[in-house]
Amino acid sequence: MKDNNAQDILRALKGEGSPDSSEAKPDAENEPTPKKSFLIDNARIRVGHVKIIVETEGRAPEVILDREFNFVFEAKNVTEKNLNQTVTIPLGAQALASVAVVAPRLSMEIANHELRKSITEKLLGEKK
Repeated sequence: MKDNNAQDILRALKGEGSPDSSEAKPDAENEPTPKKSFLIDNARIRVGHVKIIVETEGRAPEVILDREFNFVFEAKNVTEKNLNQTVTIPLGAQALASVAVVAPRLSMEIANHELRKSITEKLLGEKK
């Protein structure tokens, strides 16, 4: 991660201050601090090897995807306001399109795994 600006980008997305501030500093009123604005002129994201591991209660972890995807996503003029429209949604769409080509049975394999109940679902189930 030291070869590129990944740490700086991640810091900007999280809204952190300087690289030296490792702990979040609470405000006097305990309000969340707003994210800092940022501008990324040219973003280039390379997706190489993807590994998805599913772990359900009572079962050992199982690898359901372990493949090379090798695609590149590029976006221009990314800001905190248009991050979803310029990066998140298009990158997700490109990843899903790649999954359909590289691993067409993946969605069926994922559907075969039981979804783990959330804590809320467990608590609501116990109250009945």
